[in-house]
Amino acid sequence: MNEDITLYHLDTGSDKSDIHLRFEDDALVLDGYDRGTVTKELTGDYDYEYRITVAVSQLLPLYNRFGLQMGQRQALLEVIAAEIAGAHSYTLFHEMISEAGITFNIWSG
Repeated sequence: MNEDITLYHLDTGSDKSDIHLRFEDDALVLDGYDRGTVTKELTGDYDYEYRITVAVSQLLPLYNRFGLQMGQRQALLEVIAAEIAGAHSYTLFHEMISEAGITFNIWSG
């Protein structure tokens, strides 16, 4: 079972960006990694990483939203990906879980 979905991938040669959604231990994780000239212009650093982590215990609202039973991890990844895949995955996922009242952690650096 593949519990990692690529939501976005860009490679222009000078710039690269990847966003993934997966289960990691007891959490649903969306993480991204941007690197290149545009990232350096925007952040001052060549690369930038970011992550949203949601404990599995917080996921019931998402399972309910998509008509899934708790524990259908791959199915949950797939339906979330169908809604948010693309360059704005991070923002769309953040909005989705915020609107559902889900507690989550954010990290970037």
